[in-house]
Amino acid sequence: MNCFQCCISEEKNARKSLKKSIKEYHDTKTLASFANISFKTDSSRRKYIAEEIAKVGKGNITAQIFTYRELCVATNNFHPDNLLGEGGFGRVYKGKFEGTEQVVAVKQLDRNGFQGNREFLVEVLILSLLHHAHLVNLVGYCADGDQRILAYEYMANGSLEDHLLDLAPGKKALDWNTRMKIAAGAARGLEYLHEQANPPVIYRDFKASNILLDENFNPKLSDFGLAKLGPTGDKTHVSTRVMGTYGYCAPEYALTGQLTTKSDLYSFGVVFLEIITGRRVIDNNRPTEEQNLVTWAQPLFKDRRKFTLMADPVLEGKYPIKGLYQALAVAAMCLQEEAATRPLISDVVTALTYLTLDGEAGDTDADGNVDTTDARSRKNKVKEHLTGLKRFSHDELQVATDNFRTLVGSGGFGSVFKGVVALADGTTQVAVKRLGRMGPGETGFLEEVETIGSVHHFNLARLIGFCAENKHRLLVYEYMSNGSLEKWIFKRDLRKDLNWATRKKIILGISDFGLSKLIARDQSELLIGMLGTPGYVAPDLTVTVKSDVYSFGIVLLEIVARRKISDSSRSESIFVCLQMLEKKGGDGDDQDQLIDIVEDLDEDKENHREEVLRTIRIGVWCLQHDHTRRPLMSAVVQALQGLTEVDPDIIYKFSHPTASASKSNHQDHLISVAPQASVLSGPR
Repeated sequence: MNCFQCCISEEKNARKSLKKSIKEYHDTKTLASFANISFKTDSSRRKYIAEEIAKVGKGNITAQIFTYRELCVATNNFHPDNLLGEGGFGRVYKGKFEGTEQVVAVKQLDRNGFQGNREFLVEVLILSLLHHAHLVNLVGYCADGDQRILAYEYMANGSLEDHLLDLAPGKKALDWNTRMKIAAGAARGLEYLHEQANPPVIYRDFKASNILLDENFNPKLSDFGLAKLGPTGDKTHVSTRVMGTYGYCAPEYALTGQLTTKSDLYSFGVVFLEIITGRRVIDNNRPTEEQNLVTWAQPLFKDRRKFTLMADPVLEGKYPIKGLYQALAVAAMCLQEEAATRPLISDVVTALTYLTLDGEAGDTDADGNVDTTDARSRKNKVKEHLTGLKRFSHDELQVATDNFRTLVGSGGFGSVFKGVVALADGTTQVAVKRLGRMGPGETGFLEEVETIGSVHHFNLARLIGFCAENKHRLLVYEYMSNGSLEKWIFKRDLRKDLNWATRKKIILGISDFGLSKLIARDQSELLIGMLGTPGYVAPDLTVTVKSDVYSFGIVLLEIVARRKISDSSRSESIFVCLQMLEKKGGDGDDQDQLIDIVEDLDEDKENHREEVLRTIRIGVWCLQHDHTRRPLMSAVVQALQGLTEVDPDIIYKFSHPTASASKSNHQDHLISVAPQASVLSGPR
């Protein structure tokens, strides 16, 4: 067989393979049919592919097929006056079709450029088969000869990059609410690709220039030439050729070619940080230490006092300070170095939707000014409901604590001091919690005092009063003579006094409060922003009652196993406990091994072996990575009382929070980037 015959044979095989994929597409009408088509790039191959696209388009693709002449007429022969922009793959022109007067953006791919037939086909298919309010609409395409041209709906306000990073002189900068609206819309487009397309689509080139804006600044994702059909489950793509734009690519993709939907989450985090800061991801005109946006931002994420330094200066402080903190929380979570610790895009959408609503409602700006007239009436309404609590002056509490002499504990939000105050029924010992000066403003503080003060339960430390004088923020609680649970679990000289019956009583008492009861029926359960102590914070971006269930699970295992979440000794930490649970819990035939996590297994616990094992399984149930699989606290109480069974399908795979904290300061982000969501917790 000569060379010519070999070429003919190869051509026939290639045609047969392509026709098979086309047939599969007709049969299944899914993007999966095209996942493995490979093409050559010679001119005859281009012509053949154009013919096949035309065949598919006639029957199933909504996009029109234009001739090259039609697009020449629409763009006035691709006249420079109609040029909207250009990039690595070609130029984009404004055009108008004769007769219909429809205005379009015409993207003419560079015939000698990098974007080949495969990328062209992918873009035609994705934009023809997938339709969403936040994906740009493909009007049609042209594949005459070696021309590769796409006609999109015209987006009057150009790209996000035009308004954010390349702002023309005299053009008005985007305000805060518009920025959050754009971020939320872009996230919804990404959510559609990741969670509704079948199979999921990995965008792979999420950047400001690919986010187009209509006349009302509604965003739409464009430029799908690099999109990849995503794997299902926990599988990943491994690409031998890394694509995308430098600075936006996730580290694991840039280094190893490993590609998942979480790669897009990193890119989203970069763009969102650009939206917040007004800085380019790579800017060689800045000082060396500020040229890489993510590198510059990472240390600032850890210091709440520097958050305002990250806001775009052109905003001139006109943004809700709480909104800035929450936005930075979202960005920080998306920019986690480890892909597994990044949130799902659906969680990002929920968080940003809340931010857009919160921004419209009004809030204090960076200078502490209030944007809305509602604030005054809201403040008065709060004061009306605080009649059941005593309002102390700062001088009164100084005297009560002997000038804050006896420190009984301290934490991330301040210090707790022992004191004595005079009440209507006589003097009583109290614990006075002095919050740090970075606490909430007076209105926000009083609102949270109202919430805590209105909730009463046998297992909830009683709030007696408060102080909100000038910059001072203090809370006065009943004094708990036995101190904190932490002391009794982890101090070795007290361990012998905490038998299994006492531990069980404590666990049940904590759980029976029913954290979900704090949320009013007419309020959302979403408490945006991450806050808390490293290791106890759930791996969720949006905080719901299920986030507290996760924290309860950690505390439960600490009580049972006597292993501390933040123990400097790895051999005794709860991190090791979780590793042991993964290993032993995965063995369905012998879950009796779970008791090995208990550090001080003695005769008392051996006598209650089944109860201890059951309690461990309840803890695991609370620690499910997917928050929808965690139980409600009411179910936890029933399980602890033996009234209901533990979910038999619990998964023994955890987030290893302390590992994340040590590797990437993940928890530092969580502590510092939150609004004051729970500063009113009782003394530790």
